[in-house]
Parts: sequence; C-alpha cells; structure tokens
Amino acid sequence: MQYAVLTAFLYALTVVTAPLAYQLEASVVFVLAVRFACNVGLSTILGGGITRRGLPSQTDAILVVVASLALLGQTYGLMSAVKMLPVSIAITVFFTFPVISYLIEMIRKRARPNIYTLAVFGMAVTGVWFLSNPEAEQWNSAGMAWALIAAALQATLNVVAERVRHVRGWQMVQFTSILPMVVYGVWVFHQGVTPPLGAFGWSIVSATCFATGLFLYYRAVLNYGPVRTANILYLEPVFVILLSLGIFGDTLSLQQWLGVLMVATSTAIVEIQEFRRLRRTQLKYG
Repeated sequence: MQYAVLTAFLYALTVVTAPLAYQLEASVVFVLAVRFACNVGLSTILGGGITRRGLPSQTDAILVVVASLALLGQTYGLMSAVKMLPVSIAITVFFTFPVISYLIEMIRKRARPNIYTLAVFGMAVTGVWFLSNPEAEQWNSAGMAWALIAAALQATLNVVAERVRHVRGWQMVQFTSILPMVVYGVWVFHQGVTPPLGAFGWSIVSATCFATGLFLYYRAVLNYGPVRTANILYLEPVFVILLSLGIFGDTLSLQQWLGVLMVATSTAIVEIQEFRRLRRTQLKYG
C-alpha cells in the first residue's frame, strides 16, 4: 500500500510544481519533454543502463509498447483537457479511471461487477467533484472527450503494467518513457521557443517527482494489482489540495472538506474490501 500512497503524493507534487514552470513561460509540451527526458535519464543512471537486465521478451516488448502509447496518450489527453476545461472539471473526469480499471478487470476475469464496489467508486468520483468545486457553465464537449480518453488510457496502463513479467523497476520507467520523450522532444524542437532558466529548473523538479512516482507506481501495480493501485491514487487530488494550502496559501470550503472526507472514506472501504478478499483467498488455498 505504501508504494501507491507515495505515488499519489509524488504525482500531487508533480501537479503542484508544474504551474511554477508555466508561470515562467514554459509551455505544456516543454514541461512534458523535460519530464520524459528526466524519466529516461534517471532510470538509465539508477537502473544501470538499458542492457543491464537485457532487452524484454517478445510478449513483454509488445506490452511495453502498448504501455508507452498509453502513457503518451494519457499525458497529452489530460493536458488537452486541462487546456479546454477548468482544471477542476478535467481532473474530476480523469479520475473515473479507477472505475474503468475495475470494469476492465471484471471483463478480463469474466466476472460480474460488484454493485457495492461501483457505488463506492462513485462516491470517490463525487468526492473529487466536491474537491474541484466545478461550475456547470464551464463544460466543453471536446475537453470532456479528451479527459475521458486520458482516463481510459490510464486504466489501460494500469492493466497492461501488471501483465509485464520480466521488465521491472527503473527499466520499466525507461522503456515506457523513450517514445514520449522522442515525441515531445521533437514537438518542442519544432516550437523553437526556449523558456528562461528558472522555468527549466521547475520543470526538472516536477519531472523528478513524476519519474520517482512512476517508478513506485509500477511497483504498486505489481504488488497490489491495477484496481487497488487505481483506488489509492484517488488520494492524489487530496494531496494536491493539501499541498496547495501550504505552498500557495489556498483555503478549503466546507464542500471541499466534505470531498476530502468522501475520497478518504471510499479509498479505505475499497482497500479493506480487497484486503478481506485476499485474506479469504489465502485461507482457502492455504
């Protein structure tokens, strides 16, 4: 569980520090290019190079390519949604991905979805909605579509990452970040705009948080499975709010405090439910 909680916290730090780079004239694409270049750089240094454990098997290679495409599309989709919608609405729609992850798992296992679990996930989405405090008149159909696409691709990444067997840790971060690094790097080159040094510095800070979070995320998926990991990642918007209180001096309304309570409660319920299920399975099979 600790890997997923730390992932949520580091992803929240990524979200909070990225605007500091935007304020210094860094574009979204520049921040993403630095993010994935940092992923590749850190994973190469900390993972001992690309060939330390050898190249992946054919099956793992296919899964890693799918994960890379999902990561590329998820980041672009979410950034596009944030551009077209208020961040509050974009994040709320994006955080339907734990529900999508759960439904994919049920389809893959040919099992019937548990209505109680879906209701708890619904409470979590509502909690994120309260946290975000969106306004109905700010809805945009194209932005909503991008947010849903990003959610679906994040759910795909959850499921695919669990099935990779022989690519682990920093090597997984490395292999899934090469394609996004190239795409965003070429994009920045074509933009031809170099932001100030301060923007680059905050981009590095945000990127380092994301790289470490992605490493822990892959560990969490392997240890806890895609559904439990996705559920615990509901804590990310809670951490974003709490960090904003300290860094930017933001304040919370009563509705937002209710959102924090709903997200924390729903996350705890699903986690306890999954723990009991695993416990029953262990007792059954010894």
